[in-house]
Amino acid sequence: MSEAINFQHQSPATIVILLIATCTIYYFVLLYQWITAVNLASSKPKLDPAIAIILTIVTCGLASIYFEYEVAERIEKIIQEKKANGTLRNDGMAPPLNNLKGLVLFGSLGALAVSAFSAGCLSVLALIFLIWLSCAVQYAIEYALDTPQE
Repeated sequence: MSEAINFQHQSPATIVILLIATCTIYYFVLLYQWITAVNLASSKPKLDPAIAIILTIVTCGLASIYFEYEVAERIEKIIQEKKANGTLRNDGMAPPLNNLKGLVLFGSLGALAVSAFSAGCLSVLALIFLIWLSCAVQYAIEYALDTPQE
């Protein structure tokens, strides 16, 4: 099923530059692409990417933790299914982090807590972590959907 999915490779440098240059507005583009790709590859009920973006904006980013967790969970299931079927990619691309969904959930909540309880003093560290996390999710999706690396 995932062979028909056209998910484009993006280098981590491009993602970092676009997130910084757009003051993280580019994250909404990433979230939309991630949810669309996972909907096509997953057999679970579909998530609506437009609603995900609207809820993320309305909740000042809190809803993005849920949607990013869902994406990571579905990607892990796709990878597990491919491993069980023997169709896991073998082109030398290293597998993504083992517990990406836990890292997304607890890392995002931790970054939010660090930003809030430090009165914004440590927000730069939280932002660096969240940008790295976006790159990790992108990489996991590219790995799971057999996206060719350039």
